[in-house]
Amino acid sequence: LLGLAAYLLVVSRFEVEELFRGRGDHWVAGGALAIATLAGGELWLGLRSAGYQGGPGLEGVVVGLWVLASLWIAALIASEVIRPRLGYHHLRWATVFPLGMYGVCSLVLGRVAGPLAFLVLGRVFVWVALAAWLLVLWSGPGKRLRSGLGRAA
Repeated sequence: LLGLAAYLLVVSRFEVEELFRGRGDHWVAGGALAIATLAGGELWLGLRSAGYQGGPGLEGVVVGLWVLASLWIAALIASEVIRPRLGYHHLRWATVFPLGMYGVCSLVLGRVAGPLAFLVLGRVFVWVALAAWLLVLWSGPGKRLRSGLGRAA
């Protein structure tokens, strides 16, 4: 809860233009929501395994966080389509993490809430995150390694 309160403070200072001029670190805002969803989903699973049936409170918060994370991911992807940032920058690693977190939080939500769509979406985003990881690796450190190997040959 303290983390969510801090998140509200950070988001209140977030400039929407950052979606279009950021170098990758602007994705962290979406990752924070995915982490909160993951934590809530794990709590939900833990309480259920302990026999707690509970009411709609925790479930509503977790699903609400997932909806917000989904909206952020959609906005972030749209900003990349509108203004692609194709060159390597070390802040691009901050793009990869939220994609993976969104995939994992969707998988956990699918386990606890049930709809197959969450599981499918989670699996898709895990692969999207892996592809993004490979792309960032290829465009930055991999490029330097390839050029160094080319000079050595």
